[in-house]
Amino acid sequence: MLVRSAEVQSLLQDLIHECPGVESAVLVSQDGILLASNMTDETKKERFSLMIASFLSLAMHMGDVLHTGAIQQALVKGKDGYLVMVSIQDRGILACLANNKAKLGWITLEMNQTAARLSEHIHPVAYGTAMLNPGILEQFEKKR
Repeated sequence: MLVRSAEVQSLLQDLIHECPGVESAVLVSQDGILLASNMTDETKKERFSLMIASFLSLAMHMGDVLHTGAIQQALVKGKDGYLVMVSIQDRGILACLANNKAKLGWITLEMNQTAARLSEHIHPVAYGTAMLNPGILEQFEKKR
């Protein structure tokens, strides 16, 4: 397994509980695979993870072209709310949807702390590599 599911789900729930205004949180791999979510609508969470992956791809290209480096954090403000994304090293993206009454400073702080905790529960090897070499996953599980 690429993600320690119970621990990750618990961290996502804690994030939502600690941040008033955050309505949902997802964890997406660098290649757009949904790793965890608190969303109950399957179609919505799959679409959301694909949008995050598309945004990440664009942001990475922009970072290369503009020489700003790898994306660490992104904020999209809409009329009715926010999309906040935080990089989890090279392991994935933590993304939250929040309403327009949410306190962005608090959300950012909590997301960065959650991202640090999440990194311990996400396998550091790319999804395709792990699927081709299941032994890597066994080693990851033994470190628990």
